[in-house]
Amino acid sequence: MLLFSALILAPLAAQDESQNNASPSSCVEALAASHKPQPGQTARLTGDSAPEAPAEPSANADSATAPDTSTQSPVPPLDASQSACPAPAAVLQVSRYSSPDYFSSEALADSTFPQNPASAALAAPSKYPVTARTGKWGGEEWRPAILQTLGFTLAQNGYRLATEKKTREALQLETWHSYWLSISGLHTWSDGGKTWTVYVAHPAQGAVFNDIWTEHDPHGALVPFGLNHAYWGSRIKAFWWDSVWELQWKFGPFSEASIGNVGLKPGKLGANTIVSSAFIGTGLAVAEDMADRYAIAKWERKTNNLAARALLRSVLNPDRSFANLFRKKYPWYRDTRPTLRDIDP
Repeated sequence: MLLFSALILAPLAAQDESQNNASPSSCVEALAASHKPQPGQTARLTGDSAPEAPAEPSANADSATAPDTSTQSPVPPLDASQSACPAPAAVLQVSRYSSPDYFSSEALADSTFPQNPASAALAAPSKYPVTARTGKWGGEEWRPAILQTLGFTLAQNGYRLATEKKTREALQLETWHSYWLSISGLHTWSDGGKTWTVYVAHPAQGAVFNDIWTEHDPHGALVPFGLNHAYWGSRIKAFWWDSVWELQWKFGPFSEASIGNVGLKPGKLGANTIVSSAFIGTGLAVAEDMADRYAIAKWERKTNNLAARALLRSVLNPDRSFANLFRKKYPWYRDTRPTLRDIDP
């Protein structure tokens, strides 16, 4: 799981380094041309220095030698050759992925990774939106996130008890001894489950765990899919949240082992569902974010039919729609688009 996190963040980290450190000579020359010193000025092209103020004319200076400001040409705009130049390091002040405070609320709130680095040279660094909802300590909403994830877990166990006769029978014979024997039965990769259960149902469960976390992360709830720190930082944290709750689903007090003694029979407790829920589940959540930004939001602009918009959001983002139910929202609710009339991602 640590390797998964590193593989996600390493390419963005390398891209950050190249944009923060690269200073091609052509770009330096172009920047120097755009800041050509005017008569009476001395320009110094450094990272933290500004052109010096015009020198004060002496009292006995000849008026003929004074610069003619009426014919002074304006500063030339940046041409097309300069558009590919990276932004100066002073502009892209981004947190390093290796920094210990990268996952802190302040770091995520202040981090920025513009899609067009050239435009950042002429504008102040932007900040990703942060929701007004925060937890007790000003960060993530831990209490509702735990309660809603627990509610989803109990709902799944209720479905098992309602539809599986073997689970109901095993529940009547459970003891502490049988529980410990069940959780000690993890010795194989496969749990003998069907392909649909292992690679579709369990990843969908993991995607719901992911979405519940993201909904309560103030630095990720309003950030659409993109190559930026806020989005991937929130999704990496959601990945670990999903992993913890999947371990609970297998071994915890509200698990398959404690309710039904799954694992008591050899070969029925495997590691494949734990891995598929965390990895494929996170991938499903990210895929739904991509679909919401590049497909659903695009199609919503082409229709004024509110029923069609609700159907698009609910069907093409099923895991997020299911997670919405546990925070008492409509399936089609979006933090970035609270009503069906809001169409921007």
